[in-house]
Amino acid sequence: MVGGAGSLYVNPEHTAQVMDGADFPEMFRPLATHMGKALDELRARGESVISYADYAVAMVDEALEGNHIQQRISVVGE
Repeated sequence: MVGGAGSLYVNPEHTAQVMDGADFPEMFRPLATHMGKALDELRARGESVISYADYAVAMVDEALEGNHIQQRISVVGE
């Protein structure tokens, strides 16, 4: 599962996010809020890029190997 959808914008003006919706589970709202703030901080530190190919390889490797069950991981392109 690729998480973090709560901070995705749902309008062209980038003023409303998934976590702002009435159907967003209340129990996940604090986590989504904090992760959205963390994402804002990461965005302010410069460019973060990974190719679709590198990301796909990492996702398939994780699916096959299962080395990070129920853990958050980061993927870095080479």
